Amino acid sequence: MITRATSSEIKIDLPDLKKPSGIQPANIFAVQPIYVASQPEKLKIFSVVDRLVELAQNGILPVGNSPAGRLLSDYWEKSGSRMTAAERRDIYYSALGVDYSNTTLVTLNREFNDLWVRFVSAVSAFVHKLTRGKPSASAQRKVKKPARDLAENLSLYGYGIGYFAAHELHTQINDIITILSHQDVRSAYGATSMWQVVEQIAVSDLGGAVNTARYRTLATTGAVVIAWLAQRSLVLTSSARSVVLDASQIRGSKHSSKPMFKPNDRDLTDACEQWLAVTGTPDDIQATRSDVH
Repeated sequence: MITRATSSEIKIDLPDLKKPSGIQPANIFAVQPIYVASQPEKLKIFSVVDRLVELAQNGILPVGNSPAGRLLSDYWEKSGSRMTAAERRDIYYSALGVDYSNTTLVTLNREFNDLWVRFVSAVSAFVHKLTRGKPSASAQRKVKKPARDLAENLSLYGYGIGYFAAHELHTQINDIITILSHQDVRSAYGATSMWQVVEQIAVSDLGGAVNTARYRTLATTGAVVIAWLAQRSLVLTSSARSVVLDASQIRGSKHSSKPMFKPNDRDLTDACEQWLAVTGTPDDIQATRSDVH
């Protein structure tokens, strides 16, 4: 016999929909492919591959039913399941504060750019102090505070949609690299690298030249910085006077075999110096921002 439960006996367990507090390493890693993809976006590589698909379908690109032709065909067939250009812009805008005038979103990560420059500059200032001997506890704190602030920011904005976007962008970027690196595609343009293919199509078909060296550097160095922050989450959230950057490791020449996944402190410092150099951040701005906290 079925009995009707009273209202006091009915229990409904709902999931906790609150955003996680503190630093969540998985959330930070979710932002990594979003940041990386935002740089090739400026290189027009998504548009470059779309143009290659169009040329192949019209018989202008001589790939036919070759392996390269099948890669382009597969890429086109999956186009309906991928994020559109507008959706990618919304993701960059929301997670990184990258401003696109035609974005449909009103919520963005307004603090990201300033927090990023503060941290990268603090690391650079720390490295410069190494020439004067062992860094003090104060020098370590001047790195830890901006590192924690940036990590908390990335953790917050990597929550939720960040996981979906990370997987989608990671897959698409890998597919694009496979296509542009294929020998048949490179041979069609007399190119020795995928970046020469990008440069040629950008000039001939997409309205102008692109600075591949700049955005490649920003993508790779940014990936290292984000991975380092994700790895150091326990140190950054600890109240103990812990060593954030290992001076002996930085002075050494050993790099990680996988700097975009498990960077060491030397990988981080090199990435920060390269990022500052390619962006042309003035030394006075670096010093000012690194001493803010």
